[in-house]
Order: sequence, then structure tokens, then C-alpha cells
Amino acid sequence: MAIIKGDARNEYCRGVVHHLKTAALPTRRVAAMPTGQGGARAMCTRLTCRLVQDLTADAVLLSADRLPLFRDARRARCHVRQIAMYVCHVVLQMPQSEIANAFERDRTTVRHACCVVEDRRDVADFDVFLEAIERSVASAFAAQMERDE
Repeated sequence: MAIIKGDARNEYCRGVVHHLKTAALPTRRVAAMPTGQGGARAMCTRLTCRLVQDLTADAVLLSADRLPLFRDARRARCHVRQIAMYVCHVVLQMPQSEIANAFERDRTTVRHACCVVEDRRDVADFDVFLEAIERSVASAFAAQMERDE
């Protein structure tokens, strides 16, 4: 195992952090903007879900006690996406079908993500972490939630 020293270590760390920040973004081509009556609402839902996913990815990066390895990036992306789906459903009270469309996934995938995150809430540290994300998303979208009511 090679030891990384000085500037090389900093460059490596910057590369890992950059990889994690971009890993939260979808790797597929973004679908064209929907048209018709529901087009603006669908675009707003997609943007809201994307912002929740970005907030979740940043919270995961801030709470990490170590820099994850590149092989952990796929797992980290999945966890971030599952948490974001759960928060969109629970905090923002979005229907699972809209969340599925926004994340370009199936509705059953959203249901699975909600079940997985709910099961992980049994761990006290994860529950505290998730409550912090829920509070930050609720405060970030408070004006939108009031307007929708």
C-alpha cells in the first residue's frame, strides 16, 4: 500500500470529495422538460427532489468520519437516493408516484427505499442524522409547503 504524502494526499482527498458530490447526481441523461398542463408541476417536483438529494448528499459528506473509498461510491449514492426519496415522501408529503417520476425510477423502488430507511431508523445515530435532514428540508421548503396548503 502506497503512502500518500503532502500535496498528493490533498489532491486525492479533493478527488474523492468531488467524486462523492457528483455521485449524488443521476448518471443518466436528464429527460426532456415535460409539456402540457402538468409539465410545470412535474418540473417543479423534479427540481424539489433534486434539491433534497443534494441536501442529503451534503449532509452525508459533512457527517462522514472518514473519506469513503471509490468502491463505496455506488453504495453511498444508493443510500443518499433512498434517504432523499424517504424525506420527499415523509416531510414534503409527495406521492410515491411523483417521486418515482422525479428520480426516474419505478414506484415500487420508492416504496422499497421508504421501507429500508424506516428500518434503519431503529439505530439511534441514524435516527438523529435523519431528523437533522428532515429539519433542514422542512425549513428549506417551508414557504413552498405553506403555499401548497
